[in-house]
Amino acid sequence: MQKTRTILFLLFISAGVSLLAQRIIPAQKNGKWGYIDFYGNTVIPFTYEDARLFDSSYADVRLNGKWGTIDKRGKTIVPCKYNNEPEWYNGMTATASDNKWGVIDSTGREIVPLQFDTIIHTWYRINNLFVGKKDDKYCAYYKDKILLPLEYENLTVDYNCHIIACKNGKYGLVDSLGTTLIPFIYNDIDKWTYKGIYYLKTEKNITEYYNINTGQKMNRNEYNELSSFGYGYKVRSYDDCDIYVNREGVNVFNKRFHTARSFFWDITMVTDFDLSRYCIDTLGNKLFDLPEGFYLCNYYNNRFAKLANKKESLYGIVNKEGEQILKNEFQKILGWDNNCFSVCKDSLWGIYDNKGKLISHLYSEIGGFGDGMHAVRKDNKWGYMDTAYNEVVRPAYDDYTPFSEGLASVCRNGKWGYINKKGKIVIPFIYNEAGEFVDGTATVNYKGKYGIIDRRNRYKVPFEYEQIRKEKGAKYDNLEDIDLVMEWDRLYFKEEKIWQD
Repeated sequence: MQKTRTILFLLFISAGVSLLAQRIIPAQKNGKWGYIDFYGNTVIPFTYEDARLFDSSYADVRLNGKWGTIDKRGKTIVPCKYNNEPEWYNGMTATASDNKWGVIDSTGREIVPLQFDTIIHTWYRINNLFVGKKDDKYCAYYKDKILLPLEYENLTVDYNCHIIACKNGKYGLVDSLGTTLIPFIYNDIDKWTYKGIYYLKTEKNITEYYNINTGQKMNRNEYNELSSFGYGYKVRSYDDCDIYVNREGVNVFNKRFHTARSFFWDITMVTDFDLSRYCIDTLGNKLFDLPEGFYLCNYYNNRFAKLANKKESLYGIVNKEGEQILKNEFQKILGWDNNCFSVCKDSLWGIYDNKGKLISHLYSEIGGFGDGMHAVRKDNKWGYMDTAYNEVVRPAYDDYTPFSEGLASVCRNGKWGYINKKGKIVIPFIYNEAGEFVDGTATVNYKGKYGIIDRRNRYKVPFEYEQIRKEKGAKYDNLEDIDLVMEWDRLYFKEEKIWQD
C-alpha cells in the first residue's frame, strides 16, 4: 500500500512538472522578447520587439514595428505586417497596413479588404458586423459579405445588432441580412430600443414608435402596454396621472399618482399630486416618506433602501419599515456582504452593520480585495482586514498587492516582500518589485532583473530578464468594483429626469 501511494505521489508531481513545462510566458532579454517556460528554458528565441501572453494556442508579437501572430512552436500564423496590435473577437480582428484598415481572421486571410480609412470599433464585432469608413462615406460587412455599399453618410450598429443608416439625410434601419426594416424617411432613429421598439423622429420632430417584431407603428398607449411587469404590475401613463395595472389592465391599487416608478424590487417610489415622494409595497401600502430632494436609488437584500440626493451627493439607508439605519449624511454608501454597508463620510471609510453600528476601524481608503482579505489604508500606510472586518494586519506598509494564494506582497522602505494572513513576514524585503502569486509562483524584480520565485522564495526562473509577463489572478482593483449594484445607481440617475417633477 505504501509503495502504491509513493508511485501515485510521484505521478502527481510528474504531471504538475509537465504542465508547468508546457506553459510558456513572454520575457525580455537584451532588449528583445521571446518566450520561456516556468523553469527559465528558452522556448521561442528572443527576436521580437514586443510579445503578448498566449491566448490558448496563439500569441501576438511585434517585429520591425509591425504586428503578427505566432503559435507555441514559434511558427508564424499571421505575418508581422500590420500597424496595430490585434484585438481578437470570434477569430477576427480589425487591423491596418500602410494606414488602410480592414479585417483579418486568425490565419491572416482578409475578411474585409484593407482599403478603409478606419473600421468602426464597437463591441458588436462579436456578432461579426463591421462598419468601414472611406472618404466620409460608410459601408457595412457581415463577415466577408457586403451588406451596405459605400454610399451612406452614417452607419451605427445598435444593441439589437441592426444597422441604423443615414442616406441622403434620412435615416432607416437594416438588419444583419441587409433587409430594410424601417424605411429611410426619418430625421433620426435612437439606437436605444426596448423590446424591438424604436424611437423615430419625423420631419416635425414628433416621436413615433415602431415595433420591428410586427413591422407596424405604435401609439403611446400601445407602447406603454408593452412595458415590463415588475412583480406582476406595470405603470400605465395618462396625460394627468400614472396608475399601476395588472395583466388584466385593472387598476390594482385603485389609486392615481402624479408619477410612478416600475417595481424593480418589492418596493418602489411614487410622487403624489402635492409633489411629496414616498415608497409603497406591492400591495400599494405606503411604507415611508422620502425626505425632500431624496430618491430611492437601490434596495439591498429585500430589506434596506438606499436613498440618494444627487444634487447634494448625500446618501442614507432606511429599512423597509422606514426606520433610519444610516443618516442621510454620507458621501458614499456601498452594499456589502453580511447585510453590512461600506460608507464614506468626510473622506473616511468604515463598515456599518444593519443596525447602523460601526464595526470596523475608520480608514482613508479600502482598497483591493483578494483571497478573503481587504486592503486598508490609514495614515498613508497599508494593512489588511478580514471578511469579519477585523484588522488582522496593522497598516504599516507603503504599498501593497491583494492577497493571492494566502500571501500578499507589500512594500517597506522601497523594498518588497511577502506576508501571510497573520501578518508574518514569510519572504524578506529584498525585491524591487513583487507580483501576486498565481499557481504557486510570482514574478519579482531583484537588482533590476526579473525572475520567478515559488512560495518558499526558491528561484524557478533566474534573474536575467528585463521584463516578464505573467498571468494575474482575478482581483478587484478597488472598493467600488465589489459593489456591482452601483450600476443601478448610475442607471437610475441617468434617467432621473423621468422621475423629477
